[in-house]
Order: sequence, then structure tokens, then C-alpha cells
Amino acid sequence: MAKAYIRRISVPIYNVDVFVIVSENAAALRSSKRWVALFGEAPEGEWNALCSSGGPNGEIALFFKPEHLLSGLVAHEVFHATHRIMEWKGEPFDETKHEQGASLHEFLMGRVTYCLNRCPVGRD
Repeated sequence: MAKAYIRRISVPIYNVDVFVIVSENAAALRSSKRWVALFGEAPEGEWNALCSSGGPNGEIALFFKPEHLLSGLVAHEVFHATHRIMEWKGEPFDETKHEQGASLHEFLMGRVTYCLNRCPVGRD
């Protein structure tokens, strides 16, 4: 199995954990027992990044291939995580709660970016 970088971000106000995962073989990692147990079977087909969510405690995992750590793609996957958290907590993600969603997205982007900037995978 290729090297993997895995970091957990705790979002205490929503009682959710978000995992940031970078692997040269992200699809195989997503199909491993650990992640299938949390999120079910991995999607088929090719992808460069993926947001998986579920788990008994409300976990989310953002999977990235190191060659696709682009700001737009990262923001795209973090948006999925933001939306899922708001959905789980019963908060509408629309004009009535857009500031709450924007604040959560800002928090997640900051934490995810911090993790990704320290990721050694793909830099050797």
C-alpha cells in the first residue's frame, strides 16, 4: 500500500470529526476495511478527490490524490463536508442560515489547508 497521510479535524460545536487523507493510491485506501466499515462501499470509477460521510459518530473523510491538491478541488470537497454537517444538524443550508454555513466552511477550509500544507505525501 502506498504511503498515506491521515489527519483528524475535530469540529466540537457540531460533534463531528473530519479526516483529511492524502494517498498516492487514494481509491484503494478508500476501499480498505477501515473506511468501508464507516462509509460503506467505495464509489466505482475514477476520481481525484472524494468526500465520504456517515459512520456511527458522524465522521467525514476527504480523500485526495497528492497530484490533485488544488485549491478549487479542496474547496469543492470541503463544501460537500460543510453541507453534510449542516444537513446532519438539521440546519438549512440556504439564505436563512448562509452565515452559519459560511463560518463552518471557513473553519473547515482553514483546518484542511493547514493539514494539506504539512502533507509529505507526493513531495519526495
